[in-house]
Amino acid sequence: RFSIDPAVFCGRHHKLEGLTDCEIDLNDCHLQFNQVSPGIVIEDCVRVRLTNGTIQGTSQIATIGRPFETDEAIKRVGFEVLPEFRGQLQISPITGEVPLLTVGTSGRSMEDQWGLVPRGYFEWFVNREPRLNRFYYEHSTGKFLPSSDQIRPVGFDSQVDSLWLLHQNNSGHGFLLDNEDGRGIIDLSLVDLTFRNIPGMAIAGQIQRGLYVSNCRFQKDDTNPLAIFAIASDTIHINASEGDIVVEDTIFDASLDDKINIKANYWKITEVNPIEHTLVVEPAGRKTSLHRWGTDAQRSVIIDHELNQIATVQLDGTSIRENGKRHRIKLIDRPSVAWRGNLIANVDTAGARIVIRNNRFRETRSQAILVQGSHFVVQSNQFDRIAGPAIRVHFGLNEWYESISPRNILIENNQFGDCGFAPSKPNVAILFQQTDVNGDPISLIRDVRLRGNRFTQFRRRGSAGN
Repeated sequence: RFSIDPAVFCGRHHKLEGLTDCEIDLNDCHLQFNQVSPGIVIEDCVRVRLTNGTIQGTSQIATIGRPFETDEAIKRVGFEVLPEFRGQLQISPITGEVPLLTVGTSGRSMEDQWGLVPRGYFEWFVNREPRLNRFYYEHSTGKFLPSSDQIRPVGFDSQVDSLWLLHQNNSGHGFLLDNEDGRGIIDLSLVDLTFRNIPGMAIAGQIQRGLYVSNCRFQKDDTNPLAIFAIASDTIHINASEGDIVVEDTIFDASLDDKINIKANYWKITEVNPIEHTLVVEPAGRKTSLHRWGTDAQRSVIIDHELNQIATVQLDGTSIRENGKRHRIKLIDRPSVAWRGNLIANVDTAGARIVIRNNRFRETRSQAILVQGSHFVVQSNQFDRIAGPAIRVHFGLNEWYESISPRNILIENNQFGDCGFAPSKPNVAILFQQTDVNGDPISLIRDVRLRGNRFTQFRRRGSAGN
């Protein structure tokens, strides 16, 4: 076991850079990260294989508490952390506060472990907006007390026995894939690795092309009997790549967000220089951050808000990152319709050729797999206790401008248990969702085949039957 501290406060714990054609065998070592900050940052690596080890983060991702009424007249509610969990709460090293982000109904399983409960499930985003704090933690009582403007939402039952209380979200990723410098990340293999207690995403970032995840395990901390979740946020989150991604024979244990999210985004043109043939692009929806928007000769499309493709362009050189959200790109030929306000997408980094097979997905408050690319196979997986749809095939301009062109999708021989049980989410195992900028339905997803899928415990809302 190796205990690792970052070189600077809240910095990365370790960095792998400039490696080519090599295998890193951790030899069954256990890497313990000691701060809530990025674990291993990987950049400028080509054909690198990491194998045979355990990656573990610090902090208590979540605790169990019970709600209580603080003022019956205006329906305020607070949360009391169960006594056995209070000693493991890690306070913020900067503010001294114990953060609270989300709450949801919980219960004990047949294995006497805490987790999500499909029956009567409810969740509440309490402190997700910046600079918002609806609750503050009182150390002497172990209670989260409401601020003066907090009123419980409609549908929240203060008589429930127990709730999970989320204290970390995207604070410390396990592997952070930084695709900015050098050749980028090409053909990275992660094999026979265990990720435990990650206070962020387990594998997150951007690659140039090629990611292979095999025989990995995303698990709760088995040394902590009070561990509730393995991962605080998405388990695998890849934003903008040329594709060739395989995830197979892997166990995805309890987590708090998407198990697999491989996507690209539409961007908005905010500046045009007709003399130099350059454009400045910024996020159109979610404040997406990329370290490398595009490289020489990659293809992009320009569309208007009615989804009409009005131009195809080609990049002349690698994009320049002006800050975390702004990128300057140069085009070989600038079309006359490259106007401010139009949308642009790099079609070569839209995440094509994805295979997800023979995995087990268990327990999340979100969905298991977001299908937002083309040439996508979801095959022979098991899903259970997924609060949202197990598989969500998605194109949406009214949400986060995610997904470029979902097509040629195969979903076969998967097994679905309890899925879609959260009242705020669609009560389906497989969801097809496609909307324009106004949120109206459109028809864009195409060439989809579903076959051989089995539904073993799926419940329609209000029904106790299978």
